[in-house]
This record gives sequence, C-alpha cells and structure tokens, in this order.
Amino acid sequence: MLAAQPPIAYTTRVVDVRRADLDEMASVASSARIVPTLNDGVPAGIKLYAIRPGSLLATIGLENGDTLRAINDVPLTSPDAALEVYRPLHQPDHFDLDVLRRGEEVRIVVLLH
Repeated sequence: MLAAQPPIAYTTRVVDVRRADLDEMASVASSARIVPTLNDGVPAGIKLYAIRPGSLLATIGLENGDTLRAINDVPLTSPDAALEVYRPLHQPDHFDLDVLRRGEEVRIVVLLH
C-alpha cells in the first residue's frame, strides 16, 4: 500500500504595483537570471536567480530560487511565454503568478493601479 503524501502547502500573497512600473517590461529581463526549468523533460516554468534588489521582480515578492510556473493560469513553457501572457491584455487590473518556492506553492496576486 502506498503511503499518502502530505499536501503541498499553498500560500497567497497580494501586492500592489504601479502600472507604469510594469510597463518597463524590458527591465524585467535584465533584473534577474531567468532559466527554463524542466520536470521529467517537460517545460515546468522558469527559475529565477540573482534577482536585483529594488527591481520589479523583487518588489512583487519573487525570491531567488523561485520557479515561476504560470501567469494567469497559463503555464510558462519559456521566458518568452511570460511576455506573451501580457501582450493580449488591454490594461489588465491584476496578474496571478503561480510560484514554487522551496516546495511550497505560492500564488502572488499583483494588483495594478
């Protein structure tokens, strides 16, 4: 008989971000080292390293070693997928980021104002 695995902890955080800061998407790519992550050979998100203090990524609460798995429930298969989620939305009021942090599922809700 297989032992049941404990459920993965799940945390939700809400942060406010100025829309003008988000519009500087070009600076996001240079504010951290972004590495595609595979799980059994299948893309499983993007891992973030060397997040610069004070950058947009740090401001919204992302941490070094986080794996960004989805934005607005759209799985990230590459760093470019993150940008593709943003482009079709006209003036979104929020983004939901699904992150794996040290074995814990974290949802960061980014409210734009």
